[in-house]
Amino acid sequence: MLVTGGEDAIVQTFDLKMMKPIFQYEIDASVLSLDTNPLNKIAVGSMDRLARVYEAYSPFTMVGTTKNETMPISSVVFYQ
Repeated sequence: MLVTGGEDAIVQTFDLKMMKPIFQYEIDASVLSLDTNPLNKIAVGSMDRLARVYEAYSPFTMVGTTKNETMPISSVVFYQ
């Protein structure tokens, strides 16, 4: 699976075998950073200062959020 995000505030997953989009989810702000983990979770950092975590299955289910009080979230990383 490939996950993309950008200034259009859309996070999209792709099936690499078929090279087709699987699902897209629009958040409320431009996407600045993405990360995935082996447990099928997607972390998204965005311009609205929120870090969001989603289940990667279609449709995305939000697992949780956290907010930085001063700066946009320009980097998100899962630690194992």
